[in-house]
Amino acid sequence: MAGTTFSADSVVYEDIVGTIIGAIAIHRHNAGINSTWRLVLYEDTGVIGLPLTANGGNIIVKWNLLGIFSLGTPP
Repeated sequence: MAGTTFSADSVVYEDIVGTIIGAIAIHRHNAGINSTWRLVLYEDTGVIGLPLTANGGNIIVKWNLLGIFSLGTPP
């Protein structure tokens, strides 16, 4: 089985105020309520700039051009 690399466009969260952001979470969105969405990735270490305190500006998440993460056959 060939590996799979997950990628995405940049994401902009606008006008974020009054909270400390300590992690980025990616969920698989389905037709159910959000408590049924499956967690795909939770990243709280190795992310430059985290934790950060929102100050009313935009928060831009720019993913690596090589992808967010990969699944593949172990060596």
